[in-house]
Amino acid sequence: MANNVIKLTYTTPDTYRNLIKHFKEKGIYYHTYQLKEERAYRVVLKYLHHTTEVEDIRQRLFALERVARNIVNVHHRLTKEPLNLFFIGLDPAINNKDIYNITAIQNKIIHIEMCFVWRESPGKQQRLRSLSQYYQRKQSTQNPP
Repeated sequence: MANNVIKLTYTTPDTYRNLIKHFKEKGIYYHTYQLKEERAYRVVLKYLHHTTEVEDIRQRLFALERVARNIVNVHHRLTKEPLNLFFIGLDPAINNKDIYNITAIQNKIIHIEMCFVWRESPGKQQRLRSLSQYYQRKQSTQNPP
């Protein structure tokens, strides 16, 4: 690769950990990604008021046998006002997918969804917008039967 950079690919997590340990001992500069089995399981908690304390949510999840790494209240991207959404990063566990069955926290009805990032190019958004406007015009100008 360019600029005297080497890319290494590992077949097992143990090899990865041993090499990272060696790099740390020798003081070698490196860049790495987190292993898939060590990544947080991210979900979105909806409909819980933004004034709810993060520690209260953490304790309620712990009581339900879920360990939260981090909990963040979501803010509106333009006005910066807090929303009734929380991003939750759970420690890897076998029962993580069961979190979607939780319907109430602190006697409040909630909804938990998968976390995803919506990434589209501005050009694609413009094309979709113009297409939807075209179909709206087409439907509004149809002749009645």
